[in-house]
Amino acid sequence: MKILFLTDIYKHPVDHLPTNHDWLANLWFSNKKYTITKINDILKPNESNIGPELPKKPYTSVLKNSSITKITNYLKETIPSFDYVIAFECCEETRIILEQIHPKIIYIYFSPLRYSNRQTFTLSSNDKELQQKIVEVSNLGINYYQQQANYVKNLVNNKQSPLDIQPKSILLIGQVEADLSVWDGIKYTNLDDYFDEIIKIASNYNTIYYKPHPFAKKNNDKIANATNIINTDIEIYRLLSSDCIEHVITVSSSVAKEAKFFNKKVTQFSSLYISDDCKSVPYTMDENFWNYMFDTSNNSLSKQLTIDYLDIRPIRNTYWGYKFILELELKPHEVYKTLLESINNDLVKTQQLATELSNNIEKITKEQCKTKIDIIKLQNKSILYILSKTVKKIKKNYIKKNR
Repeated sequence: MKILFLTDIYKHPVDHLPTNHDWLANLWFSNKKYTITKINDILKPNESNIGPELPKKPYTSVLKNSSITKITNYLKETIPSFDYVIAFECCEETRIILEQIHPKIIYIYFSPLRYSNRQTFTLSSNDKELQQKIVEVSNLGINYYQQQANYVKNLVNNKQSPLDIQPKSILLIGQVEADLSVWDGIKYTNLDDYFDEIIKIASNYNTIYYKPHPFAKKNNDKIANATNIINTDIEIYRLLSSDCIEHVITVSSSVAKEAKFFNKKVTQFSSLYISDDCKSVPYTMDENFWNYMFDTSNNSLSKQLTIDYLDIRPIRNTYWGYKFILELELKPHEVYKTLLESINNDLVKTQQLATELSNNIEKITKEQCKTKIDIIKLQNKSILYILSKTVKKIKKNYIKKNR
């Protein structure tokens, strides 16, 4: 079975490491019955005639129609020879092009449910049967995601002091300016574009809070400077864990999907990047999952799925807000780290005490030696004194006798 692993070559350079996720194919398809080809293996920008047409910078769009046509023609020549295409983090415009070329595509994105103890993924397909399977396994994973949300809420509320925020509040979530998730096909959008709608919705709530994206705190000027909106930098999972926040509003932030598992009402203005058909699946590290997706003869495989046994966040440092949860948990390896630091500190102190003791012993020894010398000197002086007195006495007696 031949599978092509494709990234969005209309938006990113194929060799740009942060947006090229070929490494996932290595993790998911170690089974030799699948022949995996990565777009980066066959498309060499410096050797291909479409190289000049490809994006030179990440998160940019191929704007020339002639360039789009050339890239599309290349894909039309390349893609049909594969049984399946896995398209990773592709925007709506790219999906539309791909679906005109191949009938069996699985679209995959990093799951927006980032509070879980595993980095999972969200999937959809243009093939009816594949989409049905995705929905089925996603339903199997719902309990996992809900349990994880309940765990985080209890972890936060038991380890953090209650938030000083008003009840019956609404939360606005900001995003970075140039992100494909806020691209509407013409421009990058933000909350300010929906200002009037936001104010209308917020009229049913007591307080409006706005949390800017940590990497983009100066966009959404109208929102950030509105007199009736309170800016906050409180950690997102603290906010989601608070019952005072009842409604979350965003353009397309992943928080919209997370908020539902924290029992929040959600308004999301755009789902062009990750479509509503996408479903989060916590099983992609399980070989049975891919066997189930591609094997049309064995539908019982879905009942054998297990939650991903590895958390792959460290590979590309895809932690996002999960770092806050890690800090609250104090994982076993952190306990060992703390213990090791304590031992090291004790060793340093012990070394300092040993050095001090050694110096004191040396000092005492020197003093003892000096004392011994003084005693010997005294003894010598005493002997000399006695001898001198004796000699004088003998001399005196001798003189008396010889008179």
